[in-house]
Amino acid sequence: MTSRLASPEATADLVVQPVEAGTLRLALRGRLQTGSIAQIWEQAIAALAVDANEVQVDASAVEYCDGAGAAMIGDLCTRTEGRGARFELRGFPKQFQPILDLV
Repeated sequence: MTSRLASPEATADLVVQPVEAGTLRLALRGRLQTGSIAQIWEQAIAALAVDANEVQVDASAVEYCDGAGAAMIGDLCTRTEGRGARFELRGFPKQFQPILDLV
């Protein structure tokens, strides 16, 4: 079962796939910016409550990322690694990497 959760502004969304073989897969899409990520950030945190030894985040469909979006990704990484699981960010657009490097 896949769930799709959109922000009220519909500028960012999150797809959560069920845990398979110990891996939780999340996909981020759209514009990860202040004002568009609050709901998906909460939903992503809730998704991390499952028992998984790895979290893979597909960011290949991210169109834009500001400091708030980078903070969300950093928070998900910290939460994942804080419970001893592996975090992997895939396909994050290179043009936004400098922002992510700040968190």
